[in-house]
Amino acid sequence: MHSRYDELSLWDDAIRLVSEKKYDQAIYLYKRMAKNGVVEALVEIGRLYEMPTSETIEQNFVQAVIYYKKAIALNDDMYAYTALGRLYFFGVGVEVDYAQSKQLYLKAANKGGLVATLMLARIYRYGYGVQPDIAKAKELYEKSIKLGSYVALKESGGFDISCGDFIKGIAKVIKGTWKIFLGVRKDISHHGVIVSECVKNQ
Repeated sequence: MHSRYDELSLWDDAIRLVSEKKYDQAIYLYKRMAKNGVVEALVEIGRLYEMPTSETIEQNFVQAVIYYKKAIALNDDMYAYTALGRLYFFGVGVEVDYAQSKQLYLKAANKGGLVATLMLARIYRYGYGVQPDIAKAKELYEKSIKLGSYVALKESGGFDISCGDFIKGIAKVIKGTWKIFLGVRKDISHHGVIVSECVKNQ
């Protein structure tokens, strides 16, 4: 009980340090927690290594990959699958590998990952490493919408328009755009990390 309280306190301290842009100190605390069995901290370490280089951290995508892989090996972590899938998709810290990216996104999506489900929809819509599949893309967009993604709502509206369903598509685009404008974020981890739906962060 006491140990659990200490770890939660450290987690709050780490979040505070991140908000203060003291990334090196936050990484120290996350590593301490990970050593004590809080394996979720590994994802946070990976995320911090993706931060732009500043006075308190040097951007290191290779280290990010290492920590995401550790989180997967030790905890089968949904957010680690999503993050690593994104790095393979864009070829950051690793070579571009759409097949590997798709498999990682699929594992995250099977755990209810909103961002991963949206990315799978894009993969099948545009044919990244697969044959474009309109039916599969629409199915994944709808699943992502049900999970709460307004980005998926907007994109699927554009997809509907391109497929000839103008009224339905325009309604989705308007609603999705409005919700995004309001700054709604649905894919939030249990540990205070917002997993952005923005394309640049996928």
